[in-house]
Amino acid sequence: MNVAAALVGRGSVILAEIRPVFGTLQSHFHPGRMVRGFSGRPTSDLADTARSILWPVPGVPGLRVLFVPQGPDDCGEIDAPQATSWLQALAAQADFVVVDLPFSLSPATRG
Repeated sequence: MNVAAALVGRGSVILAEIRPVFGTLQSHFHPGRMVRGFSGRPTSDLADTARSILWPVPGVPGLRVLFVPQGPDDCGEIDAPQATSWLQALAAQADFVVVDLPFSLSPATRG
């Protein structure tokens, strides 16, 4: 969160949780409503999907957040190709992408 906040002064930033289970960003940002989160499921157009689920942080122009799955049905392992594809789609939409990954050596982290 701190790195993303510091980079906002230099351009647009996406702070992304890419992990197979619930994360912590939602409890820090309190989006106030159920937001769609990242799921490792393949999709036909990642760019459009990513755009539709990025949450703009109120009061912080240029910062958007990609939350992890918001329900147990969307939780599941994320493999390296999926993580890489999502990061490429996000990188095309912002100057900086800050990624919160699982602390373990998961396939997503390796990707």
